[in-house]
Amino acid sequence: MTDRYSPDELKLEKSYIIDLCKKIVKRWKSNGTSLLFIAGMETFILGLTITPEKTFSYVWKAILKLINMLEYENAINQGKSQGERWGQVLGSLNKKIDMGEFDVNAK
Repeated sequence: MTDRYSPDELKLEKSYIIDLCKKIVKRWKSNGTSLLFIAGMETFILGLTITPEKTFSYVWKAILKLINMLEYENAINQGKSQGERWGQVLGSLNKKIDMGEFDVNAK
């Protein structure tokens, strides 16, 4: 057992994520959300359904890493837009990715 949280480690089952997506579609249908959004989510669900579990886990880890990275980058840009020095100091994330110093590969 570990006492450390790893945001990149997927512990949810594929069926759980699919069920959540289906609940979102159901809610969207009931409140008049654009059919384009509903079709997009249903296509996403279909993709999840036909993806083998091993591939799903690999791709999902990469998605989680990307989302975490985007949240970090968004915080930096908010800091920069508010004139905060830390936003400028930490703003080198894209350069690090381009140079291969930030691992975006799922393992």
